[in-house]
Amino acid sequence: MIDLTHPQRLIVEAEFAEPPAARFVSAYQAAQQIAVAVVAAAPRWARGRTDVWPLLAAAAPELAEWAAYFAAYAPAAQIGTVSERVAADMVRAAGQFLAEAARWLRRRERAVAAEAI
Repeated sequence: MIDLTHPQRLIVEAEFAEPPAARFVSAYQAAQQIAVAVVAAAPRWARGRTDVWPLLAAAAPELAEWAAYFAAYAPAAQIGTVSERVAADMVRAAGQFLAEAARWLRRRERAVAAEAI
């Protein structure tokens, strides 16, 4: 199984980070790492792109809504100025995305194991 402990740790750190911009960036980075794990495990993915969010949508269409959500916040992640509410929303979303991506990865691993038999 793909190890998601580092992004999980980033989410925990984000819950306690100050100021809100640090909380937001830590949660956003966790989401990026989760997306990279999904793309790496996917049976198909679009090569040649450098932005992880379109790659995630192409590699795992069932996670495309998450890709769109996080892509919309990419500019805020680069600027680093966000409100308390936006930071809290990002931490919550990253945690939800982690849970959904972990389920996706488990299903993918079972499918690969079944194909190997």
